[in-house]
Amino acid sequence: MTDPVTYGAPDELLVQLTHKDVFLNFFKDKQAIINRLRSDNALFLNNYGNLCVQENGRLIPIVVFSQAFKTALAEWASKGYSLVSAEIQFIVAWKGKDDDKETLIVLPSVKLKR
Repeated sequence: MTDPVTYGAPDELLVQLTHKDVFLNFFKDKQAIINRLRSDNALFLNNYGNLCVQENGRLIPIVVFSQAFKTALAEWASKGYSLVSAEIQFIVAWKGKDDDKETLIVLPSVKLKR
């Protein structure tokens, strides 16, 4: 059985970011902050396009998008979507090929709406 109906684009998208969507080396000097964070913590977009946590009334950048994800965001924006919210989905350990130790990184989910 086939469905002949053509459906329009959704009004809302939820995107789970991966290692390829974030700038991994940015996390290296953020370990003390990341250790205080938990899954489901809200993240806020600053004027530079980075995701931030709020501490003591200040926004502290914690996630920088990769160039590939910035391109994807621009494509969604051209279709009328904008980022409306974000939260920490996962905090995982990552080790670069030239690193001696693991680094905690934040993998957020972002919500886009038309």
